[in-house]
Amino acid sequence: MSFPSKLETSWNEDIRKVRSLRSCIGASCFTFTYGSSKEHLLFVLQQKSLRVWQFSNEVDDAERSLSYLKHLRYLNLSKSEFSVLCESITRLLNLQTLKLDDCVCLKKLPNGMKHMKKLTYLGLTNCRELTRMSKGMGQLTCLQSLSCFIVGKDDGYQISELKGLNLRGKLCIKDLDNVRNLEEAKNVNLIGKQNLHSLSLVWQSNDMSHVSEYVEYVLDDLQPHSNLKVLHISNYRCSKFPTWIQDLLLQDLVEISLGCCGRCESLPPLGKLRFLKVLAITGMGGVKYLGNEFHGDSEISFPSLTKFSLEQMFDLEDWRTMDGRESYPHLRKLRIFCCPNLVELPIIPSITSLHIERSTAMLIESVRNLTSLSSLVIEDINELSVLPDGLLQNHKMLKLLHTSRLPNLKELTNQLDNLCALKDFHLEYCDKLESLPDGL
Repeated sequence: MSFPSKLETSWNEDIRKVRSLRSCIGASCFTFTYGSSKEHLLFVLQQKSLRVWQFSNEVDDAERSLSYLKHLRYLNLSKSEFSVLCESITRLLNLQTLKLDDCVCLKKLPNGMKHMKKLTYLGLTNCRELTRMSKGMGQLTCLQSLSCFIVGKDDGYQISELKGLNLRGKLCIKDLDNVRNLEEAKNVNLIGKQNLHSLSLVWQSNDMSHVSEYVEYVLDDLQPHSNLKVLHISNYRCSKFPTWIQDLLLQDLVEISLGCCGRCESLPPLGKLRFLKVLAITGMGGVKYLGNEFHGDSEISFPSLTKFSLEQMFDLEDWRTMDGRESYPHLRKLRIFCCPNLVELPIIPSITSLHIERSTAMLIESVRNLTSLSSLVIEDINELSVLPDGLLQNHKMLKLLHTSRLPNLKELTNQLDNLCALKDFHLEYCDKLESLPDGL
């Protein structure tokens, strides 16, 4: 049975008599035109054979009463607003799937989750307030999908709880600062978890003043299986990456994100990864150049990359492609955010979407060479007073032009004359603009 958020007719008395529901897909807060939320809850709790229940819970009584549904196999509480998940839920010993994704207020899991032996799926994506796991998660030997694990220091909360779990799909391991020794990290045996396709490794912060002597070795011992497709690393605070990253032992990667690895002065030769499609590099203050070492020695550099973002690269000064070799043949989207020392982009003819924000005005000159653009966004560049003359004269395919928060921009004279394909033009917060192109 599925309930929409608002019923146009009264809740039929015949429905009230039902006692054999197997599935109930409810809407937020059990809102119905007839019958209160608690009446609906009472109805559901009378369904002793219920196997599937999905609802967004804003009623305290709901999760406290869940233990009555002994046969429940699937429970989706995603986007609920509770901060503590009641202990009674651990009495659902037949539960196989528990979804708590987007429970942004959730701070605490029940202590007794280790008793839910049949649990195979636990969704904790985007539970931003959650700071600790339930004790003894490693005893859930049937668990195959665990979207997030927060490492603690005490027994029952350590990273070693992951050792015996045959996980698949996505896994984010947070608070790696709490790994106490190298043996703990090695025993997790990520390299043996061949069904993991996405892995995020996150330290607590990028504070350079408190760097554990084990950080580099911990990451080295967390080498995943070569089947991995997506890798995210955040707040890693060593000067170099371990061998399994530097030597590109994960050849099947399609997406990489390296964020706030502030001590690293160089990047691995990621251009050699044949299947890499999405790359994001953020907050790597030690990197000054993107050159030969980054692009690698393959005949074609970044042969499959379609989306690339460089953000908060405050010391990046130079980005050059490989002379005499093809680079970025399929790159479509490029985002440059907070790169104040980068003054020039390489010529990459395939780019169709470019976003430049909080960077130097000199970087805008590079737009002249990217004539395949269909979308151009320029934002938050304080020193830009006028767009270079003839900047867009050869951009026949440009459909969207968005200029925003350019406080010193004074004119756009004749910049739109040749933009025959232009359909969307946005001009926002350019308070000193004195004139507009003819025709506007």
